[in-house]
Amino acid sequence: MICDWDRDRDRVIGQIAASATLKIACKVRDEPLLTEAWIEHHARIVGYGNLILADNMSSDPEMIRILEKFASRVTIFRFDGPHNAIHWHPRFRPLFQAIRENSRFFSFIDIDERLVHIEDDRFTAGPELVTRLESLRGDEIIACSWLVNELNSTRRFCVSSARNDAYLANNLRWGKPILPSSLAGAQDGIHNAQFGDFTFSRAAGTGFFLLHLTEFPERRLSTNRFKLISRGIVDDTATLDQILDSDFSALADQSFMPLVDQIRRMKRFLEEPQSAQEFYTGRNFVELSADGSLIFDDSAGRETLHAFVADGATLIDKSFNAALPHDQALAETVYDRAMATLGAGNQTAAEALLTYGMQAFPHLRHRYDGPAFRKELLRLYVLTGDWARARRLIPDGSDEFSAHWHCILFARAHAMAGHDDEAQYWWNEVLRHEPDNGEAQDAVTNARATVAAPTDTDSVFDDLADVRDLMKHAATQPHWFMTKYFQHAGVTIDEDSHRLLAMADKAEAIVREWRNPAPSTIPAGARIPRILHRIWLTNPASPSEPLEDYITALLHDAALLRQSGWRVCFWLQDEELIPRTVSRLKAANGTVEICRIDDHIRRGDWRSLYDAFVSDRKFPFAADVLRMVILHQYGGFYGDLGVRIRQPDIANRIAEDFDYSFIFWETMFFQNSFMAMAPASPLSEIFIKLLNDPYLIPPSLIEPVTALSEGQAFSGLMATAILLSIWTPEIRVFPFAPNRRLLAWSSQQSWYKKDEKYGNTFVPDSEPTFYTRAGLTERRMDTAQVSLGLGPRKGQGST
Repeated sequence: MICDWDRDRDRVIGQIAASATLKIACKVRDEPLLTEAWIEHHARIVGYGNLILADNMSSDPEMIRILEKFASRVTIFRFDGPHNAIHWHPRFRPLFQAIRENSRFFSFIDIDERLVHIEDDRFTAGPELVTRLESLRGDEIIACSWLVNELNSTRRFCVSSARNDAYLANNLRWGKPILPSSLAGAQDGIHNAQFGDFTFSRAAGTGFFLLHLTEFPERRLSTNRFKLISRGIVDDTATLDQILDSDFSALADQSFMPLVDQIRRMKRFLEEPQSAQEFYTGRNFVELSADGSLIFDDSAGRETLHAFVADGATLIDKSFNAALPHDQALAETVYDRAMATLGAGNQTAAEALLTYGMQAFPHLRHRYDGPAFRKELLRLYVLTGDWARARRLIPDGSDEFSAHWHCILFARAHAMAGHDDEAQYWWNEVLRHEPDNGEAQDAVTNARATVAAPTDTDSVFDDLADVRDLMKHAATQPHWFMTKYFQHAGVTIDEDSHRLLAMADKAEAIVREWRNPAPSTIPAGARIPRILHRIWLTNPASPSEPLEDYITALLHDAALLRQSGWRVCFWLQDEELIPRTVSRLKAANGTVEICRIDDHIRRGDWRSLYDAFVSDRKFPFAADVLRMVILHQYGGFYGDLGVRIRQPDIANRIAEDFDYSFIFWETMFFQNSFMAMAPASPLSEIFIKLLNDPYLIPPSLIEPVTALSEGQAFSGLMATAILLSIWTPEIRVFPFAPNRRLLAWSSQQSWYKKDEKYGNTFVPDSEPTFYTRAGLTERRMDTAQVSLGLGPRKGQGST
């Protein structure tokens, strides 16, 4: 039986558990002519047990037969959704973890690529290739260059072109790497040139190649059409002629155009065979014979390939390493990237980068002592409850750092999780090494305390410093919606970047006024009500329950918050849809209030948009609408189920001293995954008017209209635009950095998954729910938009 990733994940991970020097993975869909040969070729190198084949829902009967044939020897599983998600998406985090923990090197190549090594006049494609890897450093990338096949040939490959002096050098840049396994899942790009922050192996040089069987016209036409469809460039009804007749010049990202150019060339080869002969004129080829020897067309081709391999170290430096900073600066670059990735909420990629950094730069010191990469990786594990992996990172006392840097991380995390006994053990360990540590003294004195520390202003200042850094970096890569908003508002990126930084500055000034631990109650004049709202929407026709871990965390946090007078509300459509969750909440004896939407929220025109999203099964977008309606009516704090305030007393301080609070995102906007505001706040007043009449939103902010741009119009992006429009220095905003010291955030990103597990429509494949082009054309900029604060802001300045 062929495994399904979502159904049989544990079984798949178990199949990968055997240790190996190299594991090779491939994604595939309906490629029966290439798949069996790919498996047999690479099994001769690493063995069947070290191959991973991820099938993107093939339907061809012959393809299914091949998968079933090898299912008992090769790790094969099926997955749905976008095919490139297998390279990076958090959905596959357990796969990346298993690869990192059970192999030294890892390569993700395509079904039309074959790994070989070339030296002198011979090539190897057997276990001796792995032997070569065993002699190389495990923290450097090994570049594999493409050798592209001659038209319709599986044995002859091009080594030079009279039209391109840099032919092999270009194939080096855009070939695929053999990675240190620690980088599995670190990013979506999988070509050599896309790993610009990492060191490539000079010792490996340029002797590793991927035989690229791409010059088969009929297959290439079909494959490229599928790639364009999967990337949303064309729809699934587009013919090859329609693709070639299309004008793509208006699209900002032109990286797909080589696919179109290749369609044009391959189509011409089929229609005009003589054009292929003209195309290949002036090229030199080498034939890979069955006995492992290389047969060249002429001496020129032989000299070209020999020179390329012989000059490997120089070419590696020139192509990849020359632009890298050195030593400490390189370590800091990778560390900054890892922390920025973590700050953006991508724990999967951050885990890979931190693991790699721990391997490559073990001596980089954290600013608060300890090994920087190891410490942040341990922090990530304890804050996500992955205690087993966290324990593996406990130092053995033989490194150059203090042997107790990990103790306070375990103490705080166990305290936050409500593990009183474990927390007390680790607090005592802290005191054994640091007898004067006030945080540990307080925790030990109050053995029942479950919060890591009273108002830890150092942590607040550190997070605000991280937010400032994030804001500065965000100005270099604003979200497309924000770019359109700046243009519409008549302001520059720099102007609103200064405005955001001014918010952070004011927050820091307010925090400096905090002198004592937050009181257990808040004065009656608190700016924001002490109510925490959570929402769960699901498909009534096929309901799904929230994750058990989310409900466990909710009950734990609610118990803490209620001790200081908070209400915690769980909003749902109907109790009957999620009986297991409701039973757990009711068993907590009122710790969490169950709120049925129709019973507690005033109806209004916004309901048309909400109901439309629910009807289309776009529940995350419906939740975007609902969370603002709830905050407008009740005020308080809204958090996705994956959001946790790590220091609950901070929430008390924010309620008392601030008007708004959000998570700041790396692409220059505030996420609505966590928000806080008073009821009927100026921001929610404007937002509700937009929900009541979505056509008040300037069309320029959402065109071209897609299902995604429609949903984003009611997300944190719009909340950010409104906040920037109304902000004055008197308005107090507390910006959180995601996944730092004060607030944790994780997401299932279920709207991204092309399955019915969570009941959501796969948004990228859907049509807009509410907006029509005709409606947008009729409702252009008018005085209502200006009065809502969404008109031009010329002359307002940056503060």
